[in-house]
Amino acid sequence: MLRKYRPLFAVVFGAWILWASPAAAQQESLYSQYMFNRLVINPAYAGVKGHFSMTGLFRTQWVGFNDRRPQTFALSGHGALGRSRDKVSHGLGGFISGDRNGLLETYAGSLAYAFRIPVGNRSFLSLGLSAGAQQWTLKGSDIRTDQPGDPVFPTESQSVWRPDVGAGVFFNSSIFYAGFSTAHLVEFDLPFTKNAEKAKMARHYFLTSGVDLRLGNRVVLTPSVFFRYAAQAPIQSDLNLNLMVFEALWFGPGLRFDKNNLNDVIFMIGFYPPVKNFKYLRVGYSYDLHVAGLRAHQGGSHEIMLSLDFGSPNKPDRWITPRYF
Repeated sequence: MLRKYRPLFAVVFGAWILWASPAAAQQESLYSQYMFNRLVINPAYAGVKGHFSMTGLFRTQWVGFNDRRPQTFALSGHGALGRSRDKVSHGLGGFISGDRNGLLETYAGSLAYAFRIPVGNRSFLSLGLSAGAQQWTLKGSDIRTDQPGDPVFPTESQSVWRPDVGAGVFFNSSIFYAGFSTAHLVEFDLPFTKNAEKAKMARHYFLTSGVDLRLGNRVVLTPSVFFRYAAQAPIQSDLNLNLMVFEALWFGPGLRFDKNNLNDVIFMIGFYPPVKNFKYLRVGYSYDLHVAGLRAHQGGSHEIMLSLDFGSPNKPDRWITPRYF
């Protein structure tokens, strides 16, 4: 058995074995505040706001595990070229991200372009493409076993770079949005094991949608959904409900399912800080309470979001959808 990090390593290496088998698992980074980070999910989102916007996210999972518990970060930015409501426009953006999951580390960077077509009164259909690269590193040299030379476990650190391409479509009106996208459009091998032909990054599919429902003069309810699917893996889904009050504070619950099983209950809160020189800064926090699997061995997951709009996110002459999320 492993001498160190036994519980965590068992989980992480078990996930790796799943990746290297025909029964592929979800391999994308997980975010609870996906509604603030849609460019990482869908390149067609570039330029939707009509002005430049930046978002940063940091997530740490399974609090209670020491050292190599899963941690994720992402930094994205995008803007529009041209702001006419009734003419074709273009969006540009990009992101960098990193994910550490036990002995496996992944870093990615990508540029995105979107072609935005007006299809109605303040409604647009966007077509987007992204291109970049991913680096995968397996820290095999950190594995310690009671039987040195076990062929199941790699003994050296290995790293590989692969090009990465994605595509998506995104529709938005002033109160509704829906998007569909594909990540890792060209699947690629991950030659970390002797069975390299079975270890690959699978193509992923994402579907997101949400709507702003005005309940009062300064109260908006925003239900949203996020579905994720990879070949031969169960569909994962997030269902969220956020309430915005006074155009300054939002909060709400969420549920995360793996196939038909409830995995996490999510609690989310955020606000616009009353800072004069950072009027359009947003701060968000989410906590995931795990109700399945490892719940007895860890203290949940924390995620922090910072977003800055270089332009008013609530002026009626902007292409903001959803209005607050």
